[in-house]
Amino acid sequence: MLYRSRVLRACALFALVAVGCHKSESTAPPPQEGCDGARCVEDAEAAIWEGKEDEAREPLTKVCEEQKDPFQCFRLGQLYHKGLGGPADPAKAAELYAMACDMGDEEACEARFEIAREGQGGDKVELEFSKKACEARRPRGCTNAADLMLTGRGVKADRNGAIEHYEKACGLGEAEACNSAGDLLYEAKDPYDQARALASYISGCVGNTGYGCLRVGVAFVEGIGTKPDLDKAAMNFRKACDFYNEDGCRNAKALEAAHGKPFTLELTSTVATIEAEGLKARDLSCQMDEQGAKALQAVLTDVAVTKGSLDNCVEEGRAVKISWSFAKGKVREAKVTGKTPKKEAACLIGVLKRVSLDETGSCNAILLVGDPEGAAKSLAALTGGDQSGEVRLSTKKQRANN
Repeated sequence: MLYRSRVLRACALFALVAVGCHKSESTAPPPQEGCDGARCVEDAEAAIWEGKEDEAREPLTKVCEEQKDPFQCFRLGQLYHKGLGGPADPAKAAELYAMACDMGDEEACEARFEIAREGQGGDKVELEFSKKACEARRPRGCTNAADLMLTGRGVKADRNGAIEHYEKACGLGEAEACNSAGDLLYEAKDPYDQARALASYISGCVGNTGYGCLRVGVAFVEGIGTKPDLDKAAMNFRKACDFYNEDGCRNAKALEAAHGKPFTLELTSTVATIEAEGLKARDLSCQMDEQGAKALQAVLTDVAVTKGSLDNCVEEGRAVKISWSFAKGKVREAKVTGKTPKKEAACLIGVLKRVSLDETGSCNAILLVGDPEGAAKSLAALTGGDQSGEVRLSTKKQRANN
């Protein structure tokens, strides 16, 4: 028995020695090159924090490609887009943004439609990713998709689709989109659509836009989407005035002075670009009894009767900032601002004062007169951009009070 115990101890000791010897002979695994997993993200974070974006590209690439991390793909796209840590590569950035968007990064969807506008894909791609951003509850994506549908860029013009996407953006808290939806719906004769227009304007007003409050007031005056209620109209005009909307202030005073009697709304209509009888204008804005695109077109058509004389006032083409007020068929006052030579300005004012207009109100605009090429160059210098293309009626900015 004692012999057997000693043998067992000896075997156990031998086993321990053998294990010990095995451990001493083993070697540690070789270190891995580069980073791995979360370490890559940490390395990229540190590099970006220290302003060493060139050291962030490699770890971000590894996480993006190996782990399919959408946010890191988006961040890598930003480096290529902005040229941080290396040369800018818009095409690579677009590829990464699209990949990240498809994997679920909402911000990447926005970045992809924005870079499409810069030339990486064009209108159709811009619309595609605007819709994806909208589906991911990004209000800017909904608004951009609506703008494209309304103007027919990347798709056949789709007014109903534009309304739908403006309403989606409105529901996500984009107050200006609420107003855009309201403008389109307000034109409809269907009571349901008019009620939707009023609801959109109310959301725009709640979102602290003076224009939204103004349009709510107009709806209560005209009984559009609701019963006429001058008290509620006055309240909303005052709200619009509180948000520095001049139309709101003016109509609040007019309604108060009317003491419950009928009164005429005086509202401002604006269009970004418009043309009549060969006369082109930019940023035409009129405050008058009649509102909307048709009223603006009528005013410019009246002015365009004198186009030949206006052209003769300038030696070269010019974009001229000009304002004029009119009543009882005549222009009462006109003024040219900006760097127009005095002789040319006096000539333009003289011609404008000979214009006959049916409306009553006041307007201001940039008129393109004289040689078209010179006028386009002058406009580019005035607005800080290339305006050499055709100037056409823009529906996108028709926040005209229809």
